[in-house]
Amino acid sequence: YLSEAPTSVRARVQRLAKRLSGAQAAQARGSPEARASAAMEIMVLQQSVQILGENCHKYADLLERVGFTLGDELEPVADELLLTLDKLQAFTDAVTRLREVAESLPPPGISCR
Repeated sequence: YLSEAPTSVRARVQRLAKRLSGAQAAQARGSPEARASAAMEIMVLQQSVQILGENCHKYADLLERVGFTLGDELEPVADELLLTLDKLQAFTDAVTRLREVAESLPPPGISCR
């Protein structure tokens, strides 16, 4: 979960970054449909980072309680967790900024489609 595997938190954040870019692009287009799409993506991104954050905190709790059993391996694992939490926090901040921008925009007009 904390490694470089495709299922790791870092790999998941990288995949979510593509969705964040898509939401930013949709929001920039400004059409009602694009803004609605961006709003849905923002909601998915918020839920995803919340779940990843909760999982990382569970790992932190686990390391705190039984990390001593890892011996010399505890420090690299703890360092990896801290790096992962930093990356996740930076991504969470980006999602929050995008949501705040979306909330500050005037209501979309009626689409001509």
